[in-house]
Amino acid sequence: QSLELPILVDEIKNAIWCCGNKKTFGPDGLTFKHMKDNQDLISADIINFVKYFEHHSSMAKGNKSAFIT
Repeated sequence: QSLELPILVDEIKNAIWCCGNKKTFGPDGLTFKHMKDNQDLISADIINFVKYFEHHSSMAKGNKSAFIT
């Protein structure tokens, strides 16, 4: 798959669901289980975060680059 294609929403969701429930996705200590349990509430923010990174090639300090990869 090309790295030049836009990131699809389904790809973002699949990446989250493939992560272990006990792993944290940021410095606040919240786990992927929390993200999965509250997907209706926070999925738009996560999608916007990834799309911002896709278009600007940068992210806010404190975010783990491993989350993007």
